[in-house]
Amino acid sequence: MTSFLTSLKEKIFGKKDSNAERVASVTKLAPKIFEEPGKLIYVGARQDRMDFGNELKGAGHEFTILEIFEPNVKHLTKVCPWATVIQGDVRNLENFSEDEFDYAFWWHGPEHIKEEELADAVKGLEKITKKIVVLGCPWGDYPQHHLHGNPYEEHEASLYPHHFEDMGYVVDTIG
Repeated sequence: MTSFLTSLKEKIFGKKDSNAERVASVTKLAPKIFEEPGKLIYVGARQDRMDFGNELKGAGHEFTILEIFEPNVKHLTKVCPWATVIQGDVRNLENFSEDEFDYAFWWHGPEHIKEEELADAVKGLEKITKKIVVLGCPWGDYPQHHLHGNPYEEHEASLYPHHFEDMGYVVDTIG
C-alpha cells in the first residue's frame, strides 16, 4: 500500500495556501487517486467543506463518506446523493472489511483526535484500504475550537511531519 501525508500550515501574515498548491501536492505524491477510479472512503466531510470532493468525484470514485457529527451526516445525505454517507468514528472502523476500499482520504482530520490515538486510527484506515491512504492536516500548533456547534471540530493534537514519517508515510509540507 502506498501512503503519504500532505501537511499544511497557513501563514498568519501573508496569503493563505491556495487549493492549487494542495492539489499539486496530492497529485505529486498520489497521482493514482486521480487516475484510477475505485472505492474511496472520505473521512470527515462537513456541511461547508469537503476538500478535494469535486476532484475525487470527477475521478470516478465510488464514494463512502464517514462523518462523526450527526447534523453533518444528515446534511451530507441530502446534498451528496452520489455517495453513501455513514455516521461513524475513524477511531472505530470494525464495521468495515479488510481491504474494502481502494483509497482512504482523511483531509483536515488527523488533528481532530488526540496524538496518542493517531497511530491506531491510521492503522485502522490502512487495514480497510488496499491501495492509498491520503492524510492531510495543519502542521504545528494550530488551535481551533468548536465550529458550527460541532465539538469534533476542536483540534486535539499539534502534529508535525515526524508523526507521519515515523509511521512510514512520505510527507510533503506546504507553507
